Parts: sequence; structure tokens; C-alpha cells
Amino acid sequence: MKRLILVFGVMGLVGCFLPMYYDYDGPESWSLWQLRNELPLMVYGVIASFGVATIVGLAGARMTRAYAAVAALAFGVVAYLFWPPVPVYVLVGWYLMMIAAYVGCVISLLATLAGTPEVSEPV
Repeated sequence: MKRLILVFGVMGLVGCFLPMYYDYDGPESWSLWQLRNELPLMVYGVIASFGVATIVGLAGARMTRAYAAVAALAFGVVAYLFWPPVPVYVLVGWYLMMIAAYVGCVISLLATLAGTPEVSEPV
């Protein structure tokens, strides 16, 4: 589960910098990073959330339920910011971010609920 959280966190970070939307009337396309001047809280919030999930995937030798819950919260923030996920004129960056957010949240929740508690963790 830890490696899957890491994979989906990195996939979301990569998706932030790949083309996300395209202009139907012209050859223009832009990524989430290019929207940082218009929507700074959203852009930096998404990048920070995927960064937290990536750090959780890298941290420690074993995945604890607390780490999995933090990763689920991080992926959930991205899913909330992009709700509803209606792909009209989207490119690969959008798909990478949405797959990473939703599948990463499900994987993290499964790791939170199915993980065996450590001796020091409260039940």
C-alpha cells in the first residue's frame, strides 16, 4: 500500500505540470501550473496535497494507519477541489491528477481501515 500511495502521489505531481486543458478554437493548451496567477490557492493547494501524499509514501519503513489517514486526507483535498470531475476539453494532465486523487484516496482509505494497528497505536 505504501508504494501505491507513493506512485499515485508522484503521478499527481507530474500531472500538475503536464497540459491539462486545451482551447477548442485554437492550438493553445495549459497546465495547472500555468494557472498559478489566476488561482494561486487552488494550484498550490493541489501541489501541496500531492506533495504530502508523496512524502507519506516515502516516510518510514512501514505504513501506519496515521500515515495512511494523512494520505487519504491529502488525496481527498484534491478530489474536493476538482469536484465535479467533468472532462470536456481535457488532456493527459487532468487524467493523471484525477486518477491519482480518486484511486489514491481509495487506496489510502483501505490502508487506514485494513491496516493492523501498531502496539503503540490506540484502537
